[in-house]
Amino acid sequence: MNCYLDDFIKYSEEEIQNKISKLKPIKYNKFRWWRLFEDEHEPLSKREPLENRVLNNDFEFPTFIWQTQYVLIQARKKLNLNKDTLSEQVEKTSLDLARYRKLMQDQEREESKRLNEFMEAFKETFNISQETLDEKLNLWFGDIKGFYYYMSHNYNLSSKENRKLNKKFLNGKNKS
Repeated sequence: MNCYLDDFIKYSEEEIQNKISKLKPIKYNKFRWWRLFEDEHEPLSKREPLENRVLNNDFEFPTFIWQTQYVLIQARKKLNLNKDTLSEQVEKTSLDLARYRKLMQDQEREESKRLNEFMEAFKETFNISQETLDEKLNLWFGDIKGFYYYMSHNYNLSSKENRKLNKKFLNGKNKS
């Protein structure tokens, strides 16, 4: 008998456990009851140079997708497919499914936020239009760090970004 959850589990349990092990478990919070883990990644301020934000992984894929997969694996383990009817399966996993839905909403929201920040930061840093950025992204098959270095090699940094870098450089100098 096939479980209805199997259609939503996209990765192996081993791969999911590997990704989840890199996240920090969190205590129960009644305002965010659906979250079990948090990413230890702390994004940098928008005032930081783009290179620092890229190297800090501020624009990388959010980790909620691994949490959703983890929740589905845990829900799957609660079921006895030889004994449970479909309605019993749904009853046993209803909280897990609610958690899954909330985590997917968080994933979509965070992914959209990071994409918008990525687009705005690159347009501002390299003083390019949305059309130019879209064109370059459509031709790019590498990672975000590689894309940043490609753009910095082929486009001049905006004066604002140069000021950010100069300020960081001057603040980092040893004062004698």
